[in-house]
Amino acid sequence: MPTPNVGARIKEARKVLGMSAEALADKTGSSRSVIANIENGRKSEITVSELVRFAIALECSALYLAPELDPVVPHGRDVRDLMSRLSAIGDIAVFGFRSESEVA
Repeated sequence: MPTPNVGARIKEARKVLGMSAEALADKTGSSRSVIANIENGRKSEITVSELVRFAIALECSALYLAPELDPVVPHGRDVRDLMSRLSAIGDIAVFGFRSESEVA
C-alpha cells in the first residue's frame, strides 16, 4: 500500500525548518534525487530506518511523517520506541513501509 502523505509531510517539515533538500539529504545520508522522489511521490515506499532518519533530521516524530502508523503504535511513543516496536514485526511491509531486506 503506498503512503502518499509521507513525502508531502517530509517536504512540509523541511520547509518549516528552512532546510534545503540538499541539507536534508546530507543529514539523512540520502541523495538529493532520493529526497526529490520521496517528496514528489515517485518513491512511495520507504523503510522504517529511513523514516526514523527523516524524523530525527526534521526534528519531528515519525508518527507526524507517517500518520497511518498511528493505529500500530499508541499515542505518546517516541521514535526509539516506534523503531523497537516495528523492528519486532520483522520483514513485512507495514502500511507501505518495507524492511531493509525487502527494499534491497
